[in-house]
Amino acid sequence: MSTELGYRARAEARQREYRARVLDVAYGRYGHFLTQKAADEGRNFVLPEAFDAAQARQGAGKGVARRTFENMLSSQAMCFNVFAPLSTRLELAGVVLRPFVPGLAAVKAIAIEHTPPADIFNDQSGLGGVDCDLFIEGTNARGEGLVLVIETKFVEPEFSVCGFKKAGRAEKGLRVCPDDVAPRAHRAQRWQRRDAARPGAAHL
Repeated sequence: MSTELGYRARAEARQREYRARVLDVAYGRYGHFLTQKAADEGRNFVLPEAFDAAQARQGAGKGVARRTFENMLSSQAMCFNVFAPLSTRLELAGVVLRPFVPGLAAVKAIAIEHTPPADIFNDQSGLGGVDCDLFIEGTNARGEGLVLVIETKFVEPEFSVCGFKKAGRAEKGLRVCPDDVAPRAHRAQRWQRRDAARPGAAHL
């Protein structure tokens, strides 16, 4: 592939080639889109457990759309491919993430497309609102809890914004989420409520 092409063009060309030569399946709307049959078979996922995790999250409600299964440039599909296997191998997850997260001693849980409670960002409304692409709970060397929130992007140059900041809501006098949120108190209350049902669990 020519190095003169932009990153997205090169990624799309690579996915088209992978679909044709490795997956050996036809394309859908575009060359980097799978047919409905291939999408339903989970061919956009490297391992069955990544496909299973995406299906489970889709069945739980908002967060996973059809494009995750058919678009080979989907950032969400990439996130499931990379992190769903680690979510069931937490010791390995610690080994993988430790070089990137100073002070991380252990990974306790990984959630993909995690939806925080409505009172954290005041941005949950039906199928809209803030979701964490990747939400990781862990501990440091002192046994203290820590949380990592990661946004994953494959080819998109921009990052997601608060849903209530879209479509000119502020200009229309509609509610928008604040620019600066101090979620620590909310987070502590949330974990205390959840951990009350888990004997021996450490509060974050």
